[in-house]
Amino acid sequence: MPQTKRRITSINLVLVIVLLAVNGFVTSVNIGRLFDAQRDVSHTFEVLRLLANLQEEMVTFESSCRGFVIARESTYLDSGLVALEQLPRTYADLSDQLADNPEQTRRLVELAPIIAERLGVAANAIQVFIESGEAELMKIARTGRARVQMDEIRSRVAEMIQAERTLLDQRSAGVEFNYYVAIMTTLLAVLISTGVAIGAWRSIDQELAARIVAEQSARLTSENFRVTIHSVDDALVTTDAQGRITLMNEVAKSLIQVSDDVLGQPVDRIFQIQQDSGTTANEHPVHQVLRTGQKLAATETNWLIRADGTRVAVDDRASPIRNSKGKLQGTVLVVRDISEKLKAAQAIRRRDERFRRVFDSSLVGMALCNKYGRIIDANETYLETIGYSREGLYSADLSWGDITPTQFSGLDTGAWEELRATGRCRPFEKEFIAQNGMRVPVLIAAVKLLDDEESEVAIYTVNLSQLRAAEQRYRMLTNASPQIVWIARPGEDNLYCNDRWYEYTGLTPDETRGMGWLRAVPTEHQGQVAREWSTASRKPETCEFELPLRGRDGLSRWHLLRGVPQINSDGVVVEMIGTMTDIDALRQAQQELELADRRKDFFLATLSHELRNPLTPISNALEAWRAADLSPEELTEVREMLSRQTKQMVRLIDDLLDVSRISGGKIQLKPAILDLRECIQTSIEVAQPLIRQAGHQLTTDLPNEPVWIKADATRIVQIVANLLNNAAKYTDPQGRIHLQVVPFEHQVEIQVVDNGAGIPAHMLEQIFGMFEQVGSSLDRAQGGLGIGLTLVRSLAELHGGSVVAFSEGLGKGSRFTITLPRSPAPVAIEPPVNNNSTEKPENSAKADGHLSSDREDTATQINTLNTNGSLQDQTAEQPAGNLRIMIVDDVAASAKTLGMMLRAIGQPAEICLDGHEAIQRVLANPPDLVFLDIAMPGIDGYQVARQIRAQCPQRPVLVALTGFGQPDDRKRTQAAGFNQHLTKPTSLDSLRALLKHYGSSERPSESVRSDTHAD
Repeated sequence: MPQTKRRITSINLVLVIVLLAVNGFVTSVNIGRLFDAQRDVSHTFEVLRLLANLQEEMVTFESSCRGFVIARESTYLDSGLVALEQLPRTYADLSDQLADNPEQTRRLVELAPIIAERLGVAANAIQVFIESGEAELMKIARTGRARVQMDEIRSRVAEMIQAERTLLDQRSAGVEFNYYVAIMTTLLAVLISTGVAIGAWRSIDQELAARIVAEQSARLTSENFRVTIHSVDDALVTTDAQGRITLMNEVAKSLIQVSDDVLGQPVDRIFQIQQDSGTTANEHPVHQVLRTGQKLAATETNWLIRADGTRVAVDDRASPIRNSKGKLQGTVLVVRDISEKLKAAQAIRRRDERFRRVFDSSLVGMALCNKYGRIIDANETYLETIGYSREGLYSADLSWGDITPTQFSGLDTGAWEELRATGRCRPFEKEFIAQNGMRVPVLIAAVKLLDDEESEVAIYTVNLSQLRAAEQRYRMLTNASPQIVWIARPGEDNLYCNDRWYEYTGLTPDETRGMGWLRAVPTEHQGQVAREWSTASRKPETCEFELPLRGRDGLSRWHLLRGVPQINSDGVVVEMIGTMTDIDALRQAQQELELADRRKDFFLATLSHELRNPLTPISNALEAWRAADLSPEELTEVREMLSRQTKQMVRLIDDLLDVSRISGGKIQLKPAILDLRECIQTSIEVAQPLIRQAGHQLTTDLPNEPVWIKADATRIVQIVANLLNNAAKYTDPQGRIHLQVVPFEHQVEIQVVDNGAGIPAHMLEQIFGMFEQVGSSLDRAQGGLGIGLTLVRSLAELHGGSVVAFSEGLGKGSRFTITLPRSPAPVAIEPPVNNNSTEKPENSAKADGHLSSDREDTATQINTLNTNGSLQDQTAEQPAGNLRIMIVDDVAASAKTLGMMLRAIGQPAEICLDGHEAIQRVLANPPDLVFLDIAMPGIDGYQVARQIRAQCPQRPVLVALTGFGQPDDRKRTQAAGFNQHLTKPTSLDSLRALLKHYGSSERPSESVRSDTHAD
């Protein structure tokens, strides 16, 4: 290479290196700019996400508060509390992300007090709702303050989101600009570097080109022939004029399974060829070509014998090789392996044989026709259908039209047109004329075997004679069934219904077709039934669900739909068959059993609770009496309390006995001619203590003249007193109760009207049922078994009368009207009926079973309340124990007698009769141990325990003291945070063990697993 060219090449190489370095530097700078811009865009997206989270958390909190107010279930607050916990973290993250944006930071700072104010208003509203009820909450809601705050929050967040989106657009534009700058600078540097590199390459290439051309020219001639030989797919061998192997490609080596050491050997020794007859050829093809100088090709299948003795079917050809002067220098032998081709031909023959066997043995009638409809072949099934033998078919030269009745000509014409247009015709039903003249119903379809105009046509037929007979038997069977039988197909829906469907629904087949059967489903259930059917009809499994069906009489009855799917080979449902069974009576019976079971369970739980209420103060008083000397005043109080609680138990038992006697028809009335006014006065005297205790105003409107009835005085007093007490208990203090007697010609009405809690419309009839109560929660302020109104109705009906309830709704009071038949005035004045006889019902002081077990006892304790509303136990003068104890129970007798028991073992106790007050006093001055009743009005013991656990850091020992002692009750108290669960009534031994355990210097923080209880 000349010196000048070398210098130019070196300079070009240096320039290429420098330009590549510059290109790398520019690219790195552009990439850095792109990363910075992309990081800004990602930062903006993060801010948008946090703003969306902030708005969503506020909306979630708002929704959960509304759900809690509407449903009155604390579970609705769970999602709101979670959102409330996440809100500070979201705000903090947002503040960090906006640190580089003063304007957005200012907006966020202005937003914070608005959010805090909204949360405070919501918390205050919930607290007002819990403490004061829905009325006070509505006052807050009418101010519209919450809506204004939420609108302001949404507006400010939307403003911040819009600002971030504007910033996002700007930063995205920056990213796009930097991207284009990077592309352009990189392309420019690449183009310059490429130009310089091309110049350097061309200077080098020019020198190397000459050398390469010379070398290639030398190799070209010798390689051409070798490449040609090795590129062919057949085995190729060359020989010299003596028939010795000079060259062999890889295919030939693989075919005969030899290596290169065969070169120079005679070709007939290595490539032994046999004819298809099995004998070795008289002369090898190569020797024959060398002898004749002519090309030679095999006329039949030959066999190549491999080195291992195996045979391969081959097609061989041999040709002479001549020099430029035409002299024979050797031969070329080409051998092709045709083993696979031979196997394919054999497979085709076997396939044709199998097809013929299948064709002839198929249960479906099959025939071949030419393009004019002439039958050229048919299988045995087709021949049996038309009644021809094979020879008769060929001799008759039948066509499709020859065996088709004229009324089906139009169908045939349409089928042939469809066949010519699409290559197949869809299945349709028609009839064939058999050789004996009989008509045979068939299902027929056809398809062209090839796409050309001359293609033959394959015809498929199914003889429907037996199918029609089977279908008729099936219809008779289904129509004899009392159930509705149906067949449906997904996508097409109803295909068949038996006569029972049309008899019951009154729909016609046209109205039932497709999804028309839904017309028999009541409108309010159609959407749900349609969704269930859509899901069930596509599952490859038996479906079953219940649905109401409206009969032709307009009444709906519940049915059980059950369907069994028919599934194809792909697991897809193609059809379903099933039934609809009338289960309306069974469903009603099941509902009645479930209702009776629920009432029974509720009654047993209520009975247990109501019996424990009087038993608890009795047991407590006896334990205290046994353990210590009581003062005369205390003994007097104990005796009076024992008398009251015993009477309460007697009243409960009397009610149960009355219900039992009435249910068994064993109650005996003692009717006499009575002046109803005297019975009314006696009832008022019985109910007066409870009315006076609640501070109600009772007004009466009685006739001036006697109202004569023939009745049992005791039972009439019981009826009216029950209604008066019912009104007293379900009316807020200082309420109004009005009793009126309205005489008519043949009957008299007794009306008890109050302005109390009212009754929901759906409960106006149910409240007279056994064990029914308007409310059945733990708020047991009224107590009772839920049988008082049952007794009222039963006793009224025994007297030939009735009782009905009326109320405009909750909070709107109620009116109970008793109707009794009147009786003629007595001829002679009978002696006055002693309404205060020994049969005067103690249980008449109860209404529908909600009376507290110790109202009188509670009344006697009210006078001992101190200034802060608590009832201080008089045993406080005794020597104090080492624990501060509080007793929380709305039943004053239970609380006081428990305090007596604690004083008897040397431990004073503070008494509280209200759950809300107990929370305040525990938080203000936490005691060491709290005995806490569960079933309290207003707020139950579970809620009190949870609030104490959540708000009191000292964590006093909480002992549940309740009449509910089932395993599930114990789990609930443990979950609420109680350390112990005592079942009323308890004993001194249990109290001593409990105080000994928790009076030690180190009290355990967890609950004692061996729960102490006394049954």
